[in-house]
Amino acid sequence: MTSSVNEPLVSGISDQDLLDMAEHSKNIVDKAQSENEKIKNEYLELQKTVITAYGLTRLIDSFYEQEIEADIELYTLISTLRSFLSESVESFIKN
Repeated sequence: MTSSVNEPLVSGISDQDLLDMAEHSKNIVDKAQSENEKIKNEYLELQKTVITAYGLTRLIDSFYEQEIEADIELYTLISTLRSFLSESVESFIKN
């Protein structure tokens, strides 16, 4: 059984309908890829932010440890932030 050029590929569906469906599917895939790329870029920016904040916090912590009359509350907050960011940076590196 051979099909002629003018016969639909699938019974009841014209070539134009198939082309429209293919175009619609392509648009869906393109949109998903675009959204995926946007998420990747946002994730990269978040990584940069966390790593920078972690580095700055480590510097502040280091400078603050050298201060003899350190305010214990501020030191506790800085240490807590440094620990939190340290865990976050390790998580980013592992992924």
